[in-house]
Amino acid sequence: MLSKRIQVLSPSLTMAITALARDMKASGKDVLSFSAGEPDFDTPQVVKDAAIAAINSGFSKYTAVAVHLKF
Repeated sequence: MLSKRIQVLSPSLTMAITALARDMKASGKDVLSFSAGEPDFDTPQVVKDAAIAAINSGFSKYTAVAVHLKF
């Protein structure tokens, strides 16, 4: 049995728009989809190499963020 909270969740609108754009493209329509933010090209090799070098150098942690707490 699923919880009440999970039962009232709506499907992702972003994914619905992505699917619609994909279906429109498949039917031959010229569509520019700005929905899910997935590029239609591979990551450039220079970016891949820089990411691998950063990971191998230990740069794999989250950066610090500003925290503004009000009590």
